[in-house]
Amino acid sequence: MRIAIILPLLTARTGPQRFVSDFANALRERGHEVFVYSVFYTPESTFESLKSVNVVEASRVARSLRALAYKFLSSYQRRYGKLGVYIWGIPLSAFITPILSILAAIKHRPDVIFVNSGTLFMGIVKLLVRMMVRKNIKVVVYYHGFLETQAKTFLARILRPIEKFTLLNCIFLTNSKYMARQFLQSIGVMPVVFNIGIDVKWFSSIERRDEGRTLLYVGRIAPYRKQHFLLKVLKYLESKGIECRLILAGSLSLSDMNYYKELLKEVKNLGLEEKVIIANISGDDDLLKLYSKATVYVDPMEETYGINILEALAAGLPVVTCRKGGQLDIVRNGVEGLLVSDDIEEWAKAIQTLLSNEELYYMMSEAARLRAREFSWERVVRKFELLVEQYTRK
Repeated sequence: MRIAIILPLLTARTGPQRFVSDFANALRERGHEVFVYSVFYTPESTFESLKSVNVVEASRVARSLRALAYKFLSSYQRRYGKLGVYIWGIPLSAFITPILSILAAIKHRPDVIFVNSGTLFMGIVKLLVRMMVRKNIKVVVYYHGFLETQAKTFLARILRPIEKFTLLNCIFLTNSKYMARQFLQSIGVMPVVFNIGIDVKWFSSIERRDEGRTLLYVGRIAPYRKQHFLLKVLKYLESKGIECRLILAGSLSLSDMNYYKELLKEVKNLGLEEKVIIANISGDDDLLKLYSKATVYVDPMEETYGINILEALAAGLPVVTCRKGGQLDIVRNGVEGLLVSDDIEEWAKAIQTLLSNEELYYMMSEAARLRAREFSWERVVRKFELLVEQYTRK
């Protein structure tokens, strides 16, 4: 198949950009022809694996305006504390993605247009591109998060029926059973669950060098990621005489600088300067080193899926995470990890159990590696191929 993947920005190490990078490479390895369309692409600041993919920047005009665009985006992030740009509650990507999709349809006449961000108008775009290129192009809209019209603004309410039209007329995918239920409840449309994969061989090649007392969390440094909660858990463990350290690793954007400063202040106030490391991930090698140094992976967030949890399992790390959210598609309580509430004492008890019970730890570590194999990119791509074939027959 010839597949065009649409993601307006390829400028950072975020979840959607990680997905596009890995998915595009997995499709290529299966013999598919893949093009990734974006407005801005900066190889030095996003995932290295994108360098082996055919990335198409929208136009020379866009490239010439790159410096100005980045200046605007940086200013916006500092002022509003948001990573993306919104217009009366609607992401700017919703207006950019249709243009990229039409360009991709005209230039490459793909069999499939896979939209990873800015899906709102794609139901209308599907009709347009089919008329323009006279080809039955299938349009896939993939939701990592919630509706693009979820805001309570006047514009969002007006555009909500258009988004529902898109979901009903395109191949509608989401990343977990948890998210599928959310969509069914909020808009009355049930998507197909399409779990994200990982490079199992890459993560399973990690040589563990941990000291048996290191907690790790990988994710963007941001308030919704709840790194501050983990500081409280660590302090509670310390008060009970349980010695361990915590590594908080992830990308940091200008929109979250205030939160980053608050974290540093909280670390100092709690007297945890010698036990907490906040690390910026600048490359894939950094990520492997972090997993190699960890004993237990901790994630306090109600995830829409939990790709970093899956990576931790592939590295052989038992997981402690909350008992609700998309991570329930991945972690089974008492098998690969422990599921807990948002109670600090319960978190501390779960961590202590894994650190003190060597037999249980190694049992879960082996189970974690086996579980991760079920989410290999090879399996994910095969499922995608079957899915497209199924819709082709309709």
